[in-house]
Parts: sequence; C-alpha cells; structure tokens
Amino acid sequence: MQKKINLIVGSIMILFCVFWIAKGFYTDSEFNHNFKITSGQVNRVTNVLRQSDNRNIEFEYYVNGEKIVRNNIIHLCSNLTDEKLRQLLINKSFPVAYDLKDADVSSIILTSEDAHNFDYKISDSLLICDSILTCK
Repeated sequence: MQKKINLIVGSIMILFCVFWIAKGFYTDSEFNHNFKITSGQVNRVTNVLRQSDNRNIEFEYYVNGEKIVRNNIIHLCSNLTDEKLRQLLINKSFPVAYDLKDADVSSIILTSEDAHNFDYKISDSLLICDSILTCK
C-alpha cells in the first residue's frame, strides 16, 4: 500500500515539474514576441553568491504610471570589479523590455545580445556599456 502511495505522489510531482518547465518555455516564447520597450533605471548591484561571478541587477521602470522593480542576473567578466560595475550602472537609464500581458515580466537591455533578443537597435552609449560588460 505504501509503495502505491509513493508511486502516486512521485508521479504527481513529476507531472507538476513537467508542467512548470513547459509553462516557463511558453512564457519566455510569448514574452519574446509580445513586448514593449520603455526606459528603466538601475538601483542596485549585489552579489548573487559570495564566490560567484554573477551579479544581481535591480532596476525600476514605469508602466501606466505604476512603478515596477525587478531583477536580472548578469555574469561579470574577469577584469570588471564590483566598484566599476556600480559606477557604470547605478542611477543610469537603460532600455527595458516588458511583457504586454504581464508588465512584471521584464528584462533590462544592457548588452548587444540582450538587444538582439528584442530586435532593439542599441545606442552608441549602450555599445560602450556592452563592450565593458562583455570584456570586448
């Protein structure tokens, strides 16, 4: 009897995980085709983990007068210090792509790769940021 219960619970958990993953792929696909670009500002840059090269970028933007605060994680290249990254990003404006169906789903555009994902032509000043962030 206990084996049947474990089998049922395990099956339900696997189905839930499959559904969750499929929903994530669908949401990403929808976001990449139904978005709008606005301007956002970086508020904070923090470490994700102590020994990690990843940094959490907190940014804000407005949609229909409502302030929305979100985060993106970026990977630091080896020659960029946290201080230089903060000087480059904090209190600076960058384009933000947000989902038209759910404005809380968004991505800040900091690099040419980010811009390519949204068919966005980046400015020369953003190209400088891109070259620093990607160590080009």
